[in-house]
Amino acid sequence: MKNFALIIILSVIGAAFASTSIINLGAEYSSGLVKIEWKSTTETNVKEFIIEKSSDGTTFGRMTSENPKGSSSDYTVFDMSPHSKRAVLYYRIKVLDFDGSVQTSSAVSVNVSTAGISATWGSIKAMFR
Repeated sequence: MKNFALIIILSVIGAAFASTSIINLGAEYSSGLVKIEWKSTTETNVKEFIIEKSSDGTTFGRMTSENPKGSSSDYTVFDMSPHSKRAVLYYRIKVLDFDGSVQTSSAVSVNVSTAGISATWGSIKAMFR
């Protein structure tokens, strides 16, 4: 009986500190854009979702942010300038709570392929800068 009570207490404590979880985070490259999608669980005390981007999977920078919509919501954002010198980009979500705590999702990767004509045109423009 004592173990059962302890499990219930720990479950309640864990629920009180868990603001949300990111599920089904994915990224897809198409037509020169990267579409980033995720779903949240219960959104308690969430101030904003911060979408971060990286070209090396280690150093991430803020790309944009989304305000919470409510529990079990679907989110979609677009990276309008996904071009990188590398063929792979990485995205992750940080959940910022009103109390200042932050949770960070695992990163997802997406292959970004630039069409040959686009890459050539970018090289030509760079020569005249």
